Amino acid sequence: MLDMKISSNLKEYLKREGLSINDLSRKVSIPVSTLHGWVNGAAPKSLSEVKKVAEFLNLTMDELCFNEKPNNHKKTNIKIIIGDEEFEIVLKRS
Repeated sequence: MLDMKISSNLKEYLKREGLSINDLSRKVSIPVSTLHGWVNGAAPKSLSEVKKVAEFLNLTMDELCFNEKPNNHKKTNIKIIIGDEEFEIVLKRS
């Protein structure tokens, strides 16, 4: 089973934003009982609901569910062969 951290993450993000579960429920049109379930450890049954909450909190679904930060520093390796010589170019986005 996936190690979902939505319960603790949702609590943390609600506290950080100064929102109650009732506030969040009204703002994203998800039943209070569903959000209470998530906070109390129930696994979400609807990815679209998780996406609504993540977008409202300005998070990715990975951040909300698994506490994984997006990797914005992508690296691409390119190999070029010219004649008998091989070159490798590394491109990084910063």
